[in-house]
Amino acid sequence: MKNLKRVLKNKKGFTLIELIVVIAILAILAAILIPRFSGFREKAASSQALVHAKQIATAGDALVAEDPTATPTSAEVLEIAGPDVTGAISADSVADGRYLFTYTLVYEGETYVAVRAADGEIDVTW
Repeated sequence: MKNLKRVLKNKKGFTLIELIVVIAILAILAAILIPRFSGFREKAASSQALVHAKQIATAGDALVAEDPTATPTSAEVLEIAGPDVTGAISADSVADGRYLFTYTLVYEGETYVAVRAADGEIDVTW
């Protein structure tokens, strides 16, 4: 028992091999996780573009419901959609009581385009 206490008392740190093993394990974990995290950013940005596009669709449909004979301008729609909706609306029109549009959002250098089709579906591409 005395020898074990003496050995533990004299040990002052980690060996070089132990440190190299820990660094190797951390490097392997980083190599696995970094590509996964890059996909999360793209998914988050495309989700943000989809949420903005749904807000635009709701605002445009509300304006069309108020006056079915008028085509809302993109400025009117963006004003109603809210201040958090950034980006630009182009190619807007009205068909079958739906506000159809192409919405472009630039986020961290990537361009996301949301298009609302005549069936009401919104598709986001980047």
